Amino acid sequence: MDITRFSGLARPIDPAYPTNRAIIIIVSTVFLGLTIYSLSIGQGLIDSLLVGGHLAVVIFLTWALARELDPDYPLSAFIGLPLTTILFFYEPPLLIPIVALLQILRFVNRITGQIARWGDTLLLLGLAIYLAWNKHYFLS
Repeated sequence: MDITRFSGLARPIDPAYPTNRAIIIIVSTVFLGLTIYSLSIGQGLIDSLLVGGHLAVVIFLTWALARELDPDYPLSAFIGLPLTTILFFYEPPLLIPIVALLQILRFVNRITGQIARWGDTLLLLGLAIYLAWNKHYFLS
């Protein structure tokens, strides 16, 4: 299924590119590793899966943001991942602001090569309103 039929901001990950394959391997390894570690220290299965999934998503979003900021050099997207991992254990970031920032970058820069569709625009507007009114996020 071609995701670009539904969204001008979506960007599929093609495993044919070595850097895309690398992030898939890194995210999978982090998810499995942290989940197994959490289970080994006595956390429940659901909590362990949530922690592992949270860090995996944060690492992926960090990589995706870096790719949007420096699209000409794909290896530069990996530079921030160790710091992201360290900071995750200090204070796990909220995912919604990171997703919003990524989508705003794609909306403004049109790096996907597609024009944002009406659904993208309305979703991004709704997300911005939610972040502006919610006191737990950085836009408040």
